[in-house]
Amino acid sequence: MSKVVQIFAWVLLGVGGAISFYFVISAGVDGINVFGPGKIDFSITGQFGDFIGGVVGTLISGSGFIFLYLTFKEQRESVAKERFESKFFDLLKIHRDNVSELNYSKFENSREENYLGRKVFQVITKEVQDCLKEVRNYASTKDVDDYVTPEYKNYLIRIVLVKNKKIDLYELISIDLAYSIVYYGLSKEGEMILRRIFKFRYKHPFFIKLIKFLQMKPKRENDAAFEKWKEFKSLAPARRNNIFEELYNKSDKDILTGYSADALTYKSLIEQIKYYGGHQHRLGHYFRHLFQSYKFVNTQKLPDNEKYFYGKTLRAQLSTYEQCLLFVNSLSSLGFKWEYDPEPIDLVNQSEKKRMNRLDLISFYNLIKNVPGEHFLDIAYKDYYPKVRFESDEQGWKSTKVK
Repeated sequence: MSKVVQIFAWVLLGVGGAISFYFVISAGVDGINVFGPGKIDFSITGQFGDFIGGVVGTLISGSGFIFLYLTFKEQRESVAKERFESKFFDLLKIHRDNVSELNYSKFENSREENYLGRKVFQVITKEVQDCLKEVRNYASTKDVDDYVTPEYKNYLIRIVLVKNKKIDLYELISIDLAYSIVYYGLSKEGEMILRRIFKFRYKHPFFIKLIKFLQMKPKRENDAAFEKWKEFKSLAPARRNNIFEELYNKSDKDILTGYSADALTYKSLIEQIKYYGGHQHRLGHYFRHLFQSYKFVNTQKLPDNEKYFYGKTLRAQLSTYEQCLLFVNSLSSLGFKWEYDPEPIDLVNQSEKKRMNRLDLISFYNLIKNVPGEHFLDIAYKDYYPKVRFESDEQGWKSTKVK
């Protein structure tokens, strides 16, 4: 738009100059020598000057006003961009501080391991992988009607129709269950939160039993209990299910009733400290700030290529495991706002709203560009984000071109 206005100002100058030139030449042809030697006839030159000043002067004044407006506008935009960049780099620094302040202590192979900074994401990603496997193993079928409420199923179907018909509802449900469990943990407080958020999404008998089943998994530092858990999981499905049903029913209803020998063998697992302790205090602030940073960039009145440049600068700070965890987070109900269910932006101008309320933060900014391989536990990245230009795709293209 500014370019068009600038061209218009130059056109006004050109028209004014052309008119002046034309009338000077016309005056000479008519025998009126405006700039010639001799005494000036003000009765003639005055009229000529009045005309030039009235017509040409107005055009030049208009052109000057436009150039002045454009100068002020450019200065204002320059100041706004400086403010934006200052705020952006402040957000970038806060992100780095958030990562550097992360710490997580857990036991591996009977000894305590302390993880700091980006290493924390690697450990949490491993926990999500473990939980996802256990959720899949616990689920008896892949029929989503066995797990989800009809209302939530319809909501997920709308997502699939809009985003990509290749999306597997069972996978989407498994990711949400596993990530939510790892995020909130299975302590008493975590269980209360999970019960509340799962109540309207998943069928009651299924998700309650899933929580109770995974609560039996003890923390790794208790070697005896952890070996007993591994032994329990390796039992024949029918026997394992019978034991679990007995433990589940008695612990909830009549704890004084006697247990069978099998149930007594594994009853102690219920009382152990839980393996999934929760990471809400670690990941909550991290993902909220990361989302707000991209939302801040996305709502700026900048060309898309400039937005992408700043988004790419922030993305360069994300490690491989951060991007893996972001992928899982974005496919859970906790992270749908990234792309699958974005937060609306309240703007009066509908065209502006359409431009700024982008539904593809991860796809547009290629936020999971550097995830390794082509899938996360058999969940293909491209099924969920087909528009992302993955690094592995670029490497494959280069190797093909070399051949």
